[in-house]
Amino acid sequence: MHAWQLEHSIPDRGVTFPAGFRTAGACCGIKPSGRPDLAAVVADAPCDAAVVFTQNQMPGAPILVGRQHLPSGCGTLQAIIVNSGVSNVATGQAGVNDALTMCQAVAEHLHIAPRHVLPSSTGVIGVPLPMQKITPGIAAMLEQLASGAAADASGADAILTTDTRRKLAAVETTIAGKPVRFGAMCKGSGM
Repeated sequence: MHAWQLEHSIPDRGVTFPAGFRTAGACCGIKPSGRPDLAAVVADAPCDAAVVFTQNQMPGAPILVGRQHLPSGCGTLQAIIVNSGVSNVATGQAGVNDALTMCQAVAEHLHIAPRHVLPSSTGVIGVPLPMQKITPGIAAMLEQLASGAAADASGADAILTTDTRRKLAAVETTIAGKPVRFGAMCKGSGM
């Protein structure tokens, strides 16, 4: 007998289904299409975090920064910042500096430590991030952080590149007799 059992999934909900999480998505002008291209997920308090980083021998700048912030793959996070449209891969030290700048911008706005922010980028390889658009975009987007179905959709839409639809999941279950909620968003197409 398992200590937990899936009770039911919650349609149209995502990362803010558990209490204490907010998200937002916005357009800061990275994508020529004008579609949303910047997202954040923020916890009300620092959280235990675990990540699995790619084993690729040529990881992107956000992976290098993420490995600095969570060197053992486990640690503490309070925010994730994601841009879409430009992957920040094959961008050298300038790309690492840009990922660190994104973390710093989030940290300053939220009054948290930059090491508690995980950067992520998805999109075209080998193109520098347009930081003159991203930095002010972060500040504006963080003012829109919210919880609920509309916020979940907004965050999930902002991480899309070639995806054909947003991908959200939320489940409620019981573990050791206590109610527990999980929420997620992800991206990927043709990979």
